[in-house]
Amino acid sequence: MIMNEFYDMKENEVLVPEGKEQTDAKGVKIFLVSDMHFDHENIIKYCNSPFKSKDEMNNVMIGNWNSVVGNSDTIYILGDVTFGRGHKPIDYWMDKLKGNKFLIKGNHDKDKLIKATKIANETILEYSGWKFLLMHEPKRPTN
Repeated sequence: MIMNEFYDMKENEVLVPEGKEQTDAKGVKIFLVSDMHFDHENIIKYCNSPFKSKDEMNNVMIGNWNSVVGNSDTIYILGDVTFGRGHKPIDYWMDKLKGNKFLIKGNHDKDKLIKATKIANETILEYSGWKFLLMHEPKRPTN
């Protein structure tokens, strides 16, 4: 899911490609997300989002996340959990969000991390016979 889809989701709506299930063999859902920018007041105007304040944005994103993600689901967070002057630490947000979280730190993620598992940039995720390259800043393959 991308950040704008968190904004636009209706309550209890799950984004699943038609005909595809996003679960592993144990029935655990797997999600990927990046650039949530909790506490980033200016992201509201930069992305023309519908919120009147960062607190409203933060609460909606937490509510939407927790209505879709279960406690045993796996989430790969590809950086930039939070940003902005006076932002709360990453672990503050990790405590509020359900799931088993794996984080590639982004360019804005400077805080100490205890409440999620840190993974390396350019980690390869193998799923259903496919390999996915997880990174914060996309780049073109050299070949």
